[in-house]
Amino acid sequence: MGSDNARPTSLADRARLKSATDRALREAGGAECVQHATRVRHPALSKYASSGDDFADRFMPLDIALDVDRAAGRPIILATLAALQGYELRPFGESEEAPRPDWSALLAGVTRETAEASVALLEALSDGKIDTRERKHCLVEVEEASHALLRLQKRLADSGESR
Repeated sequence: MGSDNARPTSLADRARLKSATDRALREAGGAECVQHATRVRHPALSKYASSGDDFADRFMPLDIALDVDRAAGRPIILATLAALQGYELRPFGESEEAPRPDWSALLAGVTRETAEASVALLEALSDGKIDTRERKHCLVEVEEASHALLRLQKRLADSGESR
């Protein structure tokens, strides 16, 4: 297998994909429930979400990701893929001219999500180490904070305002 340095995706990118996969599976009712909407059984679905050493390089095929996102009721995995490439998704019919969140709502979201990520990390580190369960929870919280920051970044880039 080639060097990780040659890949255009980083370990952090792949961790975000694992986190999104885990969140999509949870929101869809769990791997045992979702298996009936895909072509694979729940053990394989769980492996796609696992960031453990044995499964760190195993990712969900696109057709299964589509099945899982549909079962979750929203494009969690797809939105993460888009965000990792600097894009955001919006539903058909929602124009770019749609009302944008105001600055205070965006800042409140960033503050709330980064605080939740910080609390999760501090709690996980309270005993000096981060176990598998804590790491998964922290990844979810950091992912949510990242999305809040990306929304703020997009608004800043699109604002054209000097203040």
